[in-house]
Amino acid sequence: SVLLEKAHILSHAHEYEEALDYIKTAKLYEPYNSFILKVEAETLLELDRINEAEESFKLALEYSEFDDEEYVVDIYTSYAQMLCQNNQIKQANLLIEKGLQSYPKNESLYEQLAFNFIAINQYEQAIDYFKKRIDLNPYDHYSWFNLGKFHEITGNKIEAEAAYEYATLSSSEATNAHFNLGALYEEKAAYQLAVDHFLSSFKDQEDLYPYVCAARCYIKAEDPIKARYYLDQAKEMENLISEYLFLKGKSYMLEHD
Repeated sequence: SVLLEKAHILSHAHEYEEALDYIKTAKLYEPYNSFILKVEAETLLELDRINEAEESFKLALEYSEFDDEEYVVDIYTSYAQMLCQNNQIKQANLLIEKGLQSYPKNESLYEQLAFNFIAINQYEQAIDYFKKRIDLNPYDHYSWFNLGKFHEITGNKIEAEAAYEYATLSSSEATNAHFNLGALYEEKAAYQLAVDHFLSSFKDQEDLYPYVCAARCYIKAEDPIKARYYLDQAKEMENLISEYLFLKGKSYMLEHD
């Protein structure tokens, strides 16, 4: 609406009080509009009016019943981030758990669960938390992945590797776990295993980096032909990351050593 457009321009100029006036006027016309309520919550946050922002987030969720998943998840994660910033970790977790009841396979909600703990450096608590989630559902590959991630953060790479392996066994969709396993095996110089996991982490043509990782492993294994093969698969990344050209140059150097 025109009112929200004006509010957006004012917010962009950091004139949040004025923006809020337009949002409240828009709300008079559409009191049950979830999007208006979400914008109101975010504007109130900018003004450090936390309690009011929370009420707006609650209403935004209440009236989002018929909205699409991506939008509703965005409300959940924004609301949870606000709670984390105010050290309300338990409430943030309960909120995301509620979201997972509606969207049990939403990766963004699981990422937010992990962020809840990272935000206040509660790594050991995160390990306990995800273990409990796994006890309730041993096939929850997202929880296995997050368990592995927190083991890795705390320096326990053996446990991290095991958790990532369980994630990949739990679901064929555990691509992030495959990627992290690739990195762990590369670190141990188990290059063929690393390549296998990097390739298993491939999602779509939007993310060709696993091919670059496979090429890097073959460079380390002194196999320039295979390295260039995988670099060719990721040719679209040639001008995007400096690592690409470095690996390509290294492959030709290996051939002439």
